[in-house]
This record gives sequence, structure tokens and C-alpha cells, in this order.
Amino acid sequence: MNKTLKEIVTILLVSAGIGLIFNTINQEGVSLIADASRFKVDSTKIKAGDLSNFKNDPYDTTGKSMPLGNPQIDPKLGFVKPGNIGIVQAKQFYDINALFIDGRTREEYFAGHIKGAINYPYEEFKMTTPEQKVAITKKFNKNGIIVVYCGGGTCEVSIDLAYELGKLGFKSVNIFLGGWVDWVEAGYPTEKPNQK
Repeated sequence: MNKTLKEIVTILLVSAGIGLIFNTINQEGVSLIADASRFKVDSTKIKAGDLSNFKNDPYDTTGKSMPLGNPQIDPKLGFVKPGNIGIVQAKQFYDINALFIDGRTREEYFAGHIKGAINYPYEEFKMTTPEQKVAITKKFNKNGIIVVYCGGGTCEVSIDLAYELGKLGFKSVNIFLGGWVDWVEAGYPTEKPNQK
């Protein structure tokens, strides 16, 4: 090995060593062992924040006691990224009167939905113009807690609808991954209104 190559290897090894030492002593250091389980979401095991001291308007996420913390705009997306929640947090948000939006078809919604939820079928919502989307959602608090759901399981329209709402500037959009199936299995309030 020539002298220049040895120097480069030495510099790289010393730099890597210093980086590892700094990473180890830094409280916010990066984990060196990848945890693949963090990419799998078990919606029944997602823990919710403590809502016992939540005293703000239940639709307002700007207060210091907000269980979701201070929502931050994702620099890559340009809006606050929707978060995934499970049945525990969905029920806690339901109990403080968060806005639930059912992204399934009208037929599915009228066959039964989470009590008090409103219906914005994603397939219809995505076909509207940006101006129509703003008009449809203008009555909602931009800082309000919104829970979007669909059928659960392999249903992904809640994810797509949540991102559409995030793009409109809503700061606390939550995707209830278990959706209708988990809600019914838990025995939580549902309703089946007459179709108009």
C-alpha cells in the first residue's frame, strides 16, 4: 500500500472512531443497531399520551398540554405529516370529541360508521379541485385533532385522505390504522343512519 493510501485509510479510521465516540456520549446519538420492528405498526399496541390534564378546546392542538406535542412541518413534504394511531389513542381522541372522518364509500358509511363521524369518500375527495377541497374543509379548525379512518386491514384510503388534509394545512391529522374493523371489535359507539 502506498503512503497516500495509508494516510487516507488512517484519517478515515480516526474520523470514524471520533464519530463513534461522540455518538456514544451524545444523548441524541443515532442508534447503530437497526430495529426493523419499528417499521411494522401494530395498531393495538400504540400507546397514547396522557389526556387527563388536557384542558384546551378539544379541537385545538396549539396548547402546551396537547398530547401530540408541537406539530412540526415536515421539510420534505412541506406540511405536517399525518401520524398513525391505534385503537387506544383513537378512543381517547373520540372521548375528547375529536373530528372523525370516514374515508370509505357512502354505501359503506351508511351501512355503519363510528358514531359522530362524517363521511368524505376519498375516491370523491381526490377528484375535487384544490378550491373545492378548501371549501369542503373550511369549517374545520386547522389546529384541530382529526382522526381519519377506513375499513382497516388492507384499506389505505384513510392514509391518502389524511395526506390530502395535511396538504391543506391541518396540523393534527391522525390515521386510525385499525379503522372500522378494530372499532367494532372493541365494541365502541357506532351508528347506522338512514341514507338520505
